[in-house]
Amino acid sequence: MGAENAKVISENSLGQILESLRYSDLRADNDIYLVFEKIFSGILERGKLRMVAEQEVSRAEFPFGANIAIIRDRKNPFSVDLLFERGAKVVIYTDGDNIGAIRKDGENFSLKDLLEKELGDKEIGWFFHDHGFLAARGTFKNPSSSKSSIEPEKIAEILSKRIS
Repeated sequence: MGAENAKVISENSLGQILESLRYSDLRADNDIYLVFEKIFSGILERGKLRMVAEQEVSRAEFPFGANIAIIRDRKNPFSVDLLFERGAKVVIYTDGDNIGAIRKDGENFSLKDLLEKELGDKEIGWFFHDHGFLAARGTFKNPSSSKSSIEPEKIAEILSKRIS
């Protein structure tokens, strides 16, 4: 979606969006209701996940200051977003056998540049995204089948010397 389209959408209230649907191929009230039901259901589910994420975030550690957070046994993807909203630039997570680091959007450093040599040379199985926002040995979508020998504190220590 282009910036102009996003601006038009953001300027419309819920009522205006509802009325606009009448000008789409969804003219019947029941069809419009079904669309809104899906939207509101998604909003509700997202809200519930964020509330659960609050509990995970309360367990986060900041061993080198507010820029780098460690969250162990992460189960909820919204935990990372909440930590970013609270000022973290990088979140290091563990989740079963998975371990990784995620960079906040808009930060001007690359986790690939900062971690690939240090971590990739020590242990196989690490993935470093070319755009620099992810360094991981296991994710929700692609879980690791074995535990890493590298602890989250080691990753935090490496990053603490290179980001401010």
